[in-house]
Order: sequence, then C-alpha cells, then structure tokens
Amino acid sequence: MKFIKYNANPYLRNTEDCAIRAISKALNKPWKDVLMELTQLGASMGYMPNNRTVTTKYLKSKGWTWHRGDKRRMKDYHFKSTHIVQLHSNKVFRSGHLTYCDDGIIYDTWNCEGYKVDGYFNPPKK
Repeated sequence: MKFIKYNANPYLRNTEDCAIRAISKALNKPWKDVLMELTQLGASMGYMPNNRTVTTKYLKSKGWTWHRGDKRRMKDYHFKSTHIVQLHSNKVFRSGHLTYCDDGIIYDTWNCEGYKVDGYFNPPKK
C-alpha cells in the first residue's frame, strides 16, 4: 500500500469528518455537498451524518456494495480498484474510521494501513 496525504475538507480541518472526506474523494463530489446530503439523510433517520448506518445507506443508494472484511490489516489487502474502507483500531473501544483507497493507494489525512479492516465498499460497475 502507498499513502498519499489528502484532505477534502475545504477548511483543512482534520476532525471527525473522515466519512465525509472519504466519500467526497470516492464520488468526486465537493466535501460540503456530501456533508449536506449525509446530514439530510441522517436527520431523516435520527443519526449524525457520519454514523455508520447513514454512510452505509448513502453509499448503497449510490450503487456501492458492502463486503465484510476478515479483520486482516489494511496493508494485507491488495485493492485493485476504488474502495471505501471501514477500519477499526486495535484499541479496546474499537473506534471506527472510514478511508478511501484506489488501486492500492490510501488517500487520507493519516496513514491507516496498520489498522484492521472491518469491511469495504466497492463502487458500482461501469
């Protein structure tokens, strides 16, 4: 895996918006547009916009498909095409993180390749 530092947040903030950053990059949509769409969907469901239930429903509505991971580390996967990956830390509280990976390159604000993969989304087939 290769890591490229990337931040879609127009204010270059790096806090609690990993889902918005990853989805923005994957869909090639402005960060603010993704935030607004996730906020509307989240409000209709009673969740925050970056809640896993919201992001999953949003990506599925865009034709992406979810695949459960086998808890191997990100660096052990050999992604060949675009993926949005749900990661978990090794910490007891199991914090989640959403990142974007395309053809073996992680685009994120930090290198998360050492984290365990909970699952990943594949984009719709062209």
